[in-house]
Amino acid sequence: MLFYNALKQKLKKMMDSYSSYVKPTPPPGAIFAAKTPTCNITAYKSGKVLFQGGGAATESIKWNGIDSKSSPSKPKQTNHFLNNFLLFLL
Repeated sequence: MLFYNALKQKLKKMMDSYSSYVKPTPPPGAIFAAKTPTCNITAYKSGKVLFQGGGAATESIKWNGIDSKSSPSKPKQTNHFLNNFLLFLL
């Protein structure tokens, strides 16, 4: 319940922040949608927020502090030799 309240408060802050950019009719399943000069923002009932457009990274950083354009960490490579060797032992 605590997580839900925090999420609700954050979405409320977002709605207030983009109040002058709110679209009159949000898409299905959305709480609100806004169109700023550089970005489209859509917040869904699930709690997910979609940022689209040239300013998407800048806008999303304001809310979560994570740069969506930063390179993701490389997936951990598995050692196939070791895996095959362990299978052989079994």
